[in-house]
Amino acid sequence: MQVTPDHNTLGILHPEQGLRRFSLERTPPTGPEEASLALVVDWFWCVRWNLPDGEVHAQQVLPHPSVNLALGTTGAEIAGIGTRVDTRTLRGRGVVVAAKFTPGGFTAVCPVPPATLVDQLVPLTTLFPDAGSFIDIVNDFLEVDDVDGARTQLKAFLEAHLVLDDKRQADLRRLHEGLRVLHQEETLTRVDQLAARMGLSVRSLQRLFLHLVGVPAKTILQRARLQDVAEHLQRGESVGLAQLAAQLDYADQSHLQRDFLRCFGESPAAYRRRCEATRL
Repeated sequence: MQVTPDHNTLGILHPEQGLRRFSLERTPPTGPEEASLALVVDWFWCVRWNLPDGEVHAQQVLPHPSVNLALGTTGAEIAGIGTRVDTRTLRGRGVVVAAKFTPGGFTAVCPVPPATLVDQLVPLTTLFPDAGSFIDIVNDFLEVDDVDGARTQLKAFLEAHLVLDDKRQADLRRLHEGLRVLHQEETLTRVDQLAARMGLSVRSLQRLFLHLVGVPAKTILQRARLQDVAEHLQRGESVGLAQLAAQLDYADQSHLQRDFLRCFGESPAAYRRRCEATRL
């Protein structure tokens, strides 16, 4: 797996297993010509794989609080915010080019209420009936492995549908600043703490998250903390689970273990062992 600087593998479970089976490129919007997209797109990403006959790789991802628009071998679809681990199965040869939107950013491209997309995988043409020719053009570029050409078409498509008024820009900037603080401070573990850091009441914070993201702020906060735990474990850091639970404001170690199991489908200890095995 190759990841561009400044973007780690946060959210990709057992990334060292994937390292051997697919490549990942992440490219954020850059330059003045992409300034309008920078507020709504975190990065454009591309996954390529070429597996031997009969080999199958199931890659698990704990999704970010974002919508993704993806085109390529797996089809053309919109993936709404996921509230649980997502598994994508790779076989044969393939390529996907996509845009990962910033939290709330998709609302500036498509006005559908974000809550209706939670845990949903929707064909692109369902939300964009005019996308047929665009999909064909992108697939033509990918057929000859011209990812740059496909990405250029994707950027043009998003810019053509982008609507950013002053209020939406202000709301998105406020939301993104709050999430930046959330990911920088592992000790920030409660909704009221996040609201205070953002200069909002808890009620206003909840309205902002539901309007732009589609899920409650508490859901995003808990997801961020569980991603932190997974990062500690997969880096092989010698931090005990009891200590991690205390750092992340869990009532006790068993509470952390229950949350982790519910989200990841395996205990923290089992996750740590699998990560250790792939590093051997």
